[in-house]
Amino acid sequence: MGKLANALPVAWFLLLAADSTTLQSTRVDLLKDWESGNIGRRTIVALVDSECPEIDYELEQWCSDLQEITNNRNCLKLPFAEQPRLQDRKHAMRRTTYLAMFRRLVPALSQLGFDISAKPLDRFLASHRAMETADILIVAEYTLTEIAFHKELGHARFIVVQTSEIGTIPRLACEFGDQRILAFLQHTALYPLLENNGPLIDDQRLMAWLDPMNVSIQMRQPEITKEELKKVYTVIPYVYRYLHPLDCGGRKWFLQLQPAFEKSRAEWLLPLEDRRYDVVIVAAANPLYPPAKNEHRLMALQMVEYLEQRHQLQVRTFIRQPTTREFFDTVQNAKVFVSPFGHGEAAGHDYEAILNGAVLVKPNSMRLRSFPDIYSGGYSVSCQSDFSDLEQVVMTVLGHLERAQALVDTAYSKLVRDSSVENVVHTLGDALKEIVSSPAATEPLVGASCKPGFFTADDPIEQVFFNDREM
Repeated sequence: MGKLANALPVAWFLLLAADSTTLQSTRVDLLKDWESGNIGRRTIVALVDSECPEIDYELEQWCSDLQEITNNRNCLKLPFAEQPRLQDRKHAMRRTTYLAMFRRLVPALSQLGFDISAKPLDRFLASHRAMETADILIVAEYTLTEIAFHKELGHARFIVVQTSEIGTIPRLACEFGDQRILAFLQHTALYPLLENNGPLIDDQRLMAWLDPMNVSIQMRQPEITKEELKKVYTVIPYVYRYLHPLDCGGRKWFLQLQPAFEKSRAEWLLPLEDRRYDVVIVAAANPLYPPAKNEHRLMALQMVEYLEQRHQLQVRTFIRQPTTREFFDTVQNAKVFVSPFGHGEAAGHDYEAILNGAVLVKPNSMRLRSFPDIYSGGYSVSCQSDFSDLEQVVMTVLGHLERAQALVDTAYSKLVRDSSVENVVHTLGDALKEIVSSPAATEPLVGASCKPGFFTADDPIEQVFFNDREM
């Protein structure tokens, strides 16, 4: 990896999104399985964060124009968080995205034959009848602790949804192998999944990539077995907040990206050869980050500044977080966008770069998988975590703009296509069918459930000499 030649796209026209015919076929297969007794009809409830208000679909339609949403105070009644501070609370609004989306998907999933609904968490817990009839609960990882030990839910199984931006499987209220946890749904996963058993710092695999010499590196105990890793499904669309910017987790400025999903590529994207900036990077230090993450961003910034001087490139760097307008105006004129790690492996800027037609350069992207998968070869370019090969990567891209343009066009087309409601419902429906038809979904619960999640080794690993590739 690290070279554009190793990341050039396969024939993207073979990767067609699911259409209505495919969905109808899925529904027929699912209903046949239920009628034949192969799948027990299970009642599924997705528990949406109580801070996420109901959607006013009619008002949302009126407010979908950026000028209208600015002038119409009624638009502030919609679920999106107008103020950044609201996005950064403990259970931040941006984290509610991945459960809120089930409200929109429930009708389509119901048409596939699933007995599924979405309810606010507080109302659900206040309804004894609802708790008694729910066989499977779709919950956020941070919600599991609140409900796993609720006496009236002792019969329920859980599908846990990743809500953080960390690809590492986290500590949960229950051990990952607990029979009550049927599945763990992620938007971004480590690849291969056995990476989750690698060295950790602060429960993050990412931190061990960035700081391999840290004496605080620890190991997961117990390790997650290959059989247990079958519970992991990468089927949650991170891009949802851009598709529905006025829902929970969205921002009004994301309305600027709506043309990316509505216009043709030629109408929306400026060709690479006509773009002003060779390289753009946002490398704002964050006092909430561990030192290793800020050092990682500083290394990226220093390398980009080195490229600017050595190769006389047109570069735009941000050492503070830009405004959304400032960012979009810049990235729409970027040939290459370098995206360091932030809170976790995934970052909104990764998707924003692709939707704005820039070549995404991402550290260690070959060790990540997402849905839609923007990190696999053919859709982004990988570099080392310390950016030691960034010069080679960037200059290869800039030296072969025709090939880079093909990469950009492929990544953009795939992301827009795979983000369609039809494809999301088809992908999620296939996963749910597999989950609810598993023996674990119906077999009796045995013994005490929900022991605490994993523990790391008591003694840190000393003298760790792995390099970035080996870690």
